[in-house]
Amino acid sequence: MKTKTTFLILLSLLWIQTSKCLAASSNEALLKLDSILVSGFTKYQYSYNEQGQLISERFFIVTEDSINMIYNLSTLTEHFYENGKKTSSVVSRPREGVITPFTRTVYEYDGEKLSVEKQENFVNNQWITDKKSTCFYNEDGLLSNIEYSVFRNDVFLLIEQDVYQYDEQSNELSCILKQMLIPENQWSDKSKTEFTYESGNLVCQIDYNYNDTINDWRATLKKEYIYNASDDNKVIYREYYFVEDAFVLALETEITLDSTCPSENLILPFENNLPYKVENEYNSQSQKVSNYYYSPLETSGVISLDGSVHTSIYPNPAKDILNIRSNQCINAVDIFDVSGRLSAVHSGPATQLDISALTQGIYYVKISSAGQCTTLKLIKR
Repeated sequence: MKTKTTFLILLSLLWIQTSKCLAASSNEALLKLDSILVSGFTKYQYSYNEQGQLISERFFIVTEDSINMIYNLSTLTEHFYENGKKTSSVVSRPREGVITPFTRTVYEYDGEKLSVEKQENFVNNQWITDKKSTCFYNEDGLLSNIEYSVFRNDVFLLIEQDVYQYDEQSNELSCILKQMLIPENQWSDKSKTEFTYESGNLVCQIDYNYNDTINDWRATLKKEYIYNASDDNKVIYREYYFVEDAFVLALETEITLDSTCPSENLILPFENNLPYKVENEYNSQSQKVSNYYYSPLETSGVISLDGSVHTSIYPNPAKDILNIRSNQCINAVDIFDVSGRLSAVHSGPATQLDISALTQGIYYVKISSAGQCTTLKLIKR
């Protein structure tokens, strides 16, 4: 069982920086995650636009009266887009019976890549800047570090950074190192997270804090994914806390998958690091079950950035040959992987491309024609 693992931070960037225009597959429908119901206690609900971009997230807490279960909205997150890119996200909560905005994140770009996230707080009916994060990328187009600043006295003050490290062979994320800025503009290690894989699957993630007393790293939390070699539909997820020089089991969840539906066919509001569709999760400690509910993504074809249907790719999924149909002359085609790295370039009016050299996974096909660009999602088999 193999998959190309993408992490939450990278997927979050992908949702932000990518024009999520989707081609309806002729063989396999794309499924979107609509909701997660946790043992009748809480519910998460998601909605999307025609392009498959997440436009709202709702979190409900369930209460019961003598007859019915009542879903009370606790948090609403709305996402807004322009020209296929996410421009802002607003988090609102009920206050005295009225849904009231609390925080807003505004996104800025350098070309197609996310450059800056600014977080604002809603105070006295106006948005007040609070902090920002600035993203940087290496020569391969992978995220290299994120700098965090707080807004004080009308100036952004740099306080921390995350440094991303990758395996040189596979380009899989191996470590995220968090550092804080100390006097004399020196970076001091604060914490780190290390990732381990087997056959392309994330199997272990360990968090560490730097201990100034012993001048060394000390583990705090370990997360494990245990795959069943005889059953692709079962995965055990465990969390351990590091207590008195040993890892102590704190959480165990059995995850049931649908191995007939690979993750490439899913539209998700988050990354679950698993190769197939999640059906449910069972937490043995709390004895709570989380059930996942999906439905097909409804789209009439391929939606371009101006809203008109004029470009399509087929077949999708594709194995060796990708065809492009357009009512305009094609000038160039660029293919990017999910990290934003350019994987293939085709110049000229080609309408049939050889993609056999690409590895299996999700790609984004940027088609330039008549002075416009359309970006489509491709599943490579």
